Amino acid sequence: MAIPAWATVTLVLGTGIIVASAALLAGQLQLWHARHEREAADRAERQEKGAAVVAPVLSLLNDSEPQRLTATPGTQTLTL
Repeated sequence: MAIPAWATVTLVLGTGIIVASAALLAGQLQLWHARHEREAADRAERQEKGAAVVAPVLSLLNDSEPQRLTATPGTQTLTL
């Protein structure tokens, strides 16, 4: 019992379409993951730069005793 020619052609074309679709999907996934990793690295770099800028300000605010600076004027001397 032989397989008709149209069935063979259909199987070959169907398999080709599936393989091509899988290859395109794999390529898109690879590009998406690469972009996601780059964005994560950029985000981490921005966070580090921001922390380097904010850290001295936070240290100054911590050293200046914010509770004393926000106290009612006239009850304490407001010196740094």
